[in-house]
Amino acid sequence: MFKNIKHFFGIVSTDRVEEVFKMADLAAMSTVKTVDTYVAPVRRTILQRYPVIFGLMVTIGAASVILGIEQLILKYDILVNHPELILLFGVCLLAFTGRLYKKLSE
Repeated sequence: MFKNIKHFFGIVSTDRVEEVFKMADLAAMSTVKTVDTYVAPVRRTILQRYPVIFGLMVTIGAASVILGIEQLILKYDILVNHPELILLFGVCLLAFTGRLYKKLSE
């Protein structure tokens, strides 16, 4: 690949192009490492400082999703009158996702 770049530009040797790419890669890795050292402690301390707030947010979010799905299901009269259809749909959905997970994990 670097030989094509050399021929394309006609100025820089292949060794020099490889050296520049290696230096750029080292600079990028160094930058990522430096940013992680500054950001990681702040991330951890925010969760440690406010565990109740995050716990409540997760609980409210999960409850909202469940309530929303329930309200969507209850919109349809056939599902209100036949709750066994909801049960059957739920079991089929779980079986489908289980098979999909098994297939994708192979």
